[in-house]
Formats: sequence, structure tokens, C-alpha cells
Amino acid sequence: MLSAELFFLVIQLVSLTSGLATFDPVAQTAESDVLRPVPDRLSTIPPELVSTINDWHFAMMNDHHRNECFKEALREAIAQETSPVRVLDVGSGSGLLSLLAVQNGAAQVHAVEGNEALAEVSKKIITKNKMDDKIKVLTNMSVNVGLEDIGNKKADIMVSEVLGTLLLGESAIEYMADARDRLLKPGGHVIPSGAAQFVSVISSSKLRSVIKVDKWNGLDLSEFNSLQDTSSLVFSKQYGFRLLDVGPLEISPQLEIFSVDFRTAQPGEISPHPVIIKFKSLHTATVDAFIFHWTAWTDPLKVYNISTHWSATENNFQRDMAWGQAIQLVEEGDHDTPREFNVQKGEKLIVEVHNIESFTGIYAVLKRDSDSKMEN
Repeated sequence: MLSAELFFLVIQLVSLTSGLATFDPVAQTAESDVLRPVPDRLSTIPPELVSTINDWHFAMMNDHHRNECFKEALREAIAQETSPVRVLDVGSGSGLLSLLAVQNGAAQVHAVEGNEALAEVSKKIITKNKMDDKIKVLTNMSVNVGLEDIGNKKADIMVSEVLGTLLLGESAIEYMADARDRLLKPGGHVIPSGAAQFVSVISSSKLRSVIKVDKWNGLDLSEFNSLQDTSSLVFSKQYGFRLLDVGPLEISPQLEIFSVDFRTAQPGEISPHPVIIKFKSLHTATVDAFIFHWTAWTDPLKVYNISTHWSATENNFQRDMAWGQAIQLVEEGDHDTPREFNVQKGEKLIVEVHNIESFTGIYAVLKRDSDSKMEN
């Protein structure tokens, strides 16, 4: 077999005698990087925005159950107000929630979107749907919008969807509380009205097959596990699978870390101290991971709920692609190589959840509460 150097020398000699262009793999690679085609329609859009939109925004907009929950909450809230009803949409993005507000009877909507390129696209969507006489897009961060920008009259209803894979990952309390307190009338409707962040402890042999290695073909490869990361959060999309596809076995019930009432919540009100949650193991198994998921309710009676628990996404591929879940791997203790955390059914366990920057980040630790078993 020819070496790579000899192969390319032969190619160059042939090109000299035959008039063919010389193939230079380095030049080709550099040229392809420079000449990667970008459609004209994207040439003036910030690449970061294009990346974000294509990562999760399409999936979110096509989550029809999510859309229905917001639509029904808006319909009920608007019906309870005296016409004409004014709506404030914070972080309006594509303008979908603003459109739903008008569809359900809102007389005027102020859609606040901080990204200029996204705001311009939303204006086109609003015009295409012939609602530009009722929806005004304000290209600004909501914290910079004053009462004078919305006609010097406070809104009757505020709607906002700034929820991340972690419930507060996009600083929902800070943005919603600021706009609510300054721009919403006292007692006005807030959509969503509340939400709760949960953690579940799971076991999964399929997950185990992509997060650690043991033996194969008589070879012990376990020392490689010294590089396993059990401290970082990884979103399920980053692993390249839907959580329900790895057959998670719930070792714990859904454990509530905190809940928030967006109608009254203020920045800093959630305790910065670790949250201690005790439970008993539901199965005898190896614990593989913490799964962080949330439920939000768009109405005060909690009739219309949006959940990122994997049981709620079984028939909702879009939700897994837009939000999915956050995963943190589990080990027992702190050793040179990670040790499996094996539990018995009924065993007493503790999850210690640490708050990172107002729960925009989370870190959890699993501990044994005692050596004895709890009653089944």
C-alpha cells in the first residue's frame, strides 16, 4: 500500500503530465471553510441567533400541547377582564403568544423582544396574520421598557415564556417580577401563574452503557472511569437521545425542590441554602443519575400544565427537542475511580440539592440516611 506522501506525489506527477489540476488537501480544506455557502436570507443575521433558533425554537413552536395551554389560559384570563383588554408579552420571540392573545379577544398587545433580528421576523409574522393593528412589537429588553412605551396604561394580563431546561435557567423570576411590578395592573393575570422544579433519581442500564466502561473480551477497562464527570449537568439532547428511550427506572418519586408563584415571586426569595429531601428507594438497583425536570401551570387552578418529565414527552418529540431534561450522573463517595451507588428497595436515602445562582444552576448529592431499610 502506498504511503500518504507517496500517494500525493504520484497524483502531482500525473497532473503535470496530463494537465489535470493538482489536488492539495490542505488548500481544499481551507477553501471549503471559507466558501461554506450561507443563504442570503441569513447573511445579516447573527450566527448565534440562527444557531439558537435551529436548536430549539422550531421544536418549541411546534409543541402544540404547550401552545394549547397558553391559549386556554389567555382565553380564560381575557374573558374575565372588561374590554378592551391589554396584554403584555415579555420575551415575545416569534410573536406566537401575542397572536394567541388577539385571537382570543385582546384589544391591544405590546410584544417585548430584546433581539432585533427576531423582533423583525415577528413583525412579519404578525403582519402576515393581519394583526399588526393590535400588536405592537417593542424591540428592547423588558427591563428597559417603561410605562410610556405601552401607552401610559398598565396591562391587564402579562404572558411570558422564559423557561429553560432548568426551570429558572433563563432567569424567569427576575424578568417576570420586574415587568409585573412596573407594567401590570395590581391583581392582573400572570401567565404562567406558577411552576415547580423536580428531581428524580433513576437507574438505567442503557444509560450506563454510554457513561462508563467495565470489562470486555477479558480486558479490564474500568480505570477509564476515573474521567467520568459526576458533577456537571448535561442536557439530554447533548447525549443524543430522548430520556424515555433509555428506559429509566425511577428509584425515587418525583421530588419537589422548590415551587414558585410567578404572580408574587421576587428575586432572591428562594433560599440559597441546600435543599434536603428524604425518600425511600422504590427498587433494588444501581443508581445512575439525577434527572431534573419541571411542571408549569398556565392558569391559577393548575388545569393547564406543561411538564418536562419524560412520561409527559412520550408522545411529544418536540418537547424533548426544545427542553428535554437535565442529567447529573451519580457515584457513591469520592474515590480514585467512581463507585456504583447500589440501593435496596425501601432503603432510606437523602438528596441534597445545591442552589447555584438563584437556581439557574443545580448540583445534587445522593447520600444514605441510615443502614436500615424503611418499611415497604
